[in-house]
Amino acid sequence: MPTITTFYKKTEPSQKEFELAVQEGILVYHTMKHNHSYRSMDCTAQLTTKLYEPKFTCARTKGEKAEELAAEIMVVIEKFSLENKVVAFSADNTNTNFGGLNRVGRVNVHTKVEKCTAAGEKCPVVLRRMFEDPLTELWLAFAHGSLAIFSETIKKLEGQDRCAVESAAILREVEVKLTARRDDSFIPVLARGLLGELVGNAVITRENFLKTAHSFFTTAVNYLQAWGMHTDNLNDLHCKKPLREEIQNATATQQEKCPNVKIKEDDLFDEVSALQEFLKGESLMKWREFETPLSQRWSTVFTHFKENDIPHTNLARLVSVVMCLPGSNAPVERVFSQMNDIWTDSRNRLTVPSIKAILIVKTNINLPCEKFMEMLAKDSAIQKKIHSSEKYAIFLMFSSALILPRLLRWMNEESVSSISSVFSCE
Repeated sequence: MPTITTFYKKTEPSQKEFELAVQEGILVYHTMKHNHSYRSMDCTAQLTTKLYEPKFTCARTKGEKAEELAAEIMVVIEKFSLENKVVAFSADNTNTNFGGLNRVGRVNVHTKVEKCTAAGEKCPVVLRRMFEDPLTELWLAFAHGSLAIFSETIKKLEGQDRCAVESAAILREVEVKLTARRDDSFIPVLARGLLGELVGNAVITRENFLKTAHSFFTTAVNYLQAWGMHTDNLNDLHCKKPLREEIQNATATQQEKCPNVKIKEDDLFDEVSALQEFLKGESLMKWREFETPLSQRWSTVFTHFKENDIPHTNLARLVSVVMCLPGSNAPVERVFSQMNDIWTDSRNRLTVPSIKAILIVKTNINLPCEKFMEMLAKDSAIQKKIHSSEKYAIFLMFSSALILPRLLRWMNEESVSSISSVFSCE
């Protein structure tokens, strides 16, 4: 029979209390990750098999992803021992039931242009002149060969994990390429053959073509220089190679722009030595070969340093300043979008620190709930935070009559860590 001491809060939690803290933490993460949506049912089923009943299942049974369909088909094939008798299988969306068949080819540019050219006298004058002009194919070939560089650059800039220094380096790279093409009078392969024929037929001179091409590249370079001036301050922060000179330049720039971030250069010297020792292998070559993002590179480095107890405090501070600068406004817009999903009319009592903590977790921890549970079970420090009464103190403070002054003072003092704020019972 339990005694009154059973309900006393122990200084050191027991193993059962740690397990309970893990369950509390993962359910909070699960609720926050899915914003209380019905889609969380799939994840809830997987969690329930771990927490309560292994036979429990209520996940969605219908799916149209190729991976799901292929896996289901393989189960049936193996069940009837047909794996050695099937050469291939395919599937069709059958969009005829949804009006897709009637829309095919009716709204694209080619169909509309074809109709205009087939109209004879009713064809727009602009289109008629363009297709009758013998130079049209030449300039289309030039555009096809030259605009590929812009397409590749846009794909790189729109990467999910790009920071500002990477974006600045990409812009400098495309500027160098365009300048080289301008100075060397570059002519794409497709345009080169057409130009020879047109010059032979006296339709255009080579000098006029090169003059127009030179003007095109000059305009592009001037545009990049005019709109890329704000990236000049990032030239010294990229640190493409682990050279001391580059890191010293990055440190000087960082201390000039962010004087509040203190870096001990004597300790940084030893940390750079450890970095160079780590990169003596094939890591740097593999990163370049697979175009590994800058964030993943530094994550690999600091994980190695942490696992081997190698000091890296100053190097981490320098990298943190570099990596915190987003490569575009997309991350900022993403944060506001997530904030709108969290801070709704039905959940309007969440405090600013709680919103901040939730955004930090949702932005930086992109793990499935079952994986997060495994990580949580290994971290006793977070388990103690969940088990402690610290989270309730936050709720009591904001429930008092002096909510505004306490809110401002609490935000300035930052007395409670953001991760513990996630588990506040608001």
